[in-house]
Amino acid sequence: MKLARFGCFLFLFAWVLSAPSPAQVQTPGNIPITGKAAPGFEEFERAVVEVIQRDHIPGAAIAFVKDGRLVYARGFGWANEEARQPIEPTSVFRLASVSKSFTGIGILKLIQDKQLCMEQKVFARPNTPAKAAESVPCSQPILHIDPIRCAGCQLDERIYDITVQDLMQMSGGWIENDRAVNACGVMTHGSGDWATPQRTQRALHMRSVPTRVQVIQFGISHRLDFTPGTCYSYSNFGFNILGQIIEQITGQPYQDWMMANILQPMGANHAHVLLYSKLLPNEVHYYRILPDGQNAVCCLDTLRPEVGPAGGWTASIIDLAHVQASLRNGVPDPNPLQPQTMNLMVSRPANPHFAGKFAYWTDGWDTVWCPPESGGPNGCTMQNASWTKGGDFGIGTITTYSSHSNGVGYVLLFNSHTATNMPDINRKIIEPMIRNRTDWPTWDLFPDYQ
Repeated sequence: MKLARFGCFLFLFAWVLSAPSPAQVQTPGNIPITGKAAPGFEEFERAVVEVIQRDHIPGAAIAFVKDGRLVYARGFGWANEEARQPIEPTSVFRLASVSKSFTGIGILKLIQDKQLCMEQKVFARPNTPAKAAESVPCSQPILHIDPIRCAGCQLDERIYDITVQDLMQMSGGWIENDRAVNACGVMTHGSGDWATPQRTQRALHMRSVPTRVQVIQFGISHRLDFTPGTCYSYSNFGFNILGQIIEQITGQPYQDWMMANILQPMGANHAHVLLYSKLLPNEVHYYRILPDGQNAVCCLDTLRPEVGPAGGWTASIIDLAHVQASLRNGVPDPNPLQPQTMNLMVSRPANPHFAGKFAYWTDGWDTVWCPPESGGPNGCTMQNASWTKGGDFGIGTITTYSSHSNGVGYVLLFNSHTATNMPDINRKIIEPMIRNRTDWPTWDLFPDYQ
């Protein structure tokens, strides 16, 4: 009996030494680190803290997923510098364009459930009889939103050729950034980002904040920059339209349907569309880093209503780790996308801009990587693809999450934006570790964060 008890003691002692332990440590630079310490990550954490100190970054949160397990989740620095409140693994950040990956998954789910088709036309011509959402076949256009008359408006008949696939693959016809002009063979400046409510409000002299439908009406009342489906140019506007499609098809508010059918089934229970001028519970403060190294609170007065589908979601590293684990491994909750839909998610876009390439933008992801040996006319499959999505609001936040074919995924969220914080931590510290590390922890922290 004594030997058995002694054996149990040794087992428990060994388990305590090997398991992650709660920690809120203070580094020499007075930067707190929260979350459970993971042996073997000390050098990694020293490198992260060095960048945070050097660039006066208020804070960051980092998570790693390996084969569907949450193996690392820690906060660095301050969620609220003035109140000396540290960032926790559960702290909420504004995700900016990471939101597009959520919307892309939602559209793919509707396609999987045969409520929508990739080749389906988006806009109905004026005076086209509307049908109930559940009875709209793929041969019928989805949205009955008519262009409007306004100063500078000019109807472009090509808007009636835009398909769901064009919007999902950033080939709807709008150029928001002049850097894409030459690539698309356009000789003039791009039309810019029609998704901004401020632009609609100013142009139409509106006193109230425009709705998403009004913003779409204004945007489609102008000429396209290129023929839909022929080129690629990053587009917030296109993903706001996709959000409206979700509402039209489901008959539910965008956020409600997304939470019930996409994010909660994946385990991302604390994701939310942001409140713009008000912080959500447990949301970090955002900072502008000034030339003298001091930080100023910023970015809560940004007028961005109704942009949830393109850039309005908030979430923690735990929520995004759940999304990665669900997509790649189907855990801890089943993946709402079936294998054939996942293969559609990573397939090469149809537009000629990415013809023959093994890295491309598609279906809500900034980049899908396919190894050249994968072959096939549409690129690779989910098993051998890697994908990533990033986002930023220019000064207040910059975010990214990525899943690699070796079973490792990561999440990296900042509550400030500098020219160096993302490349120095992401590309110089995280990416090399993902390529070279073989001794990932064997535990799973997901049960610790319900």
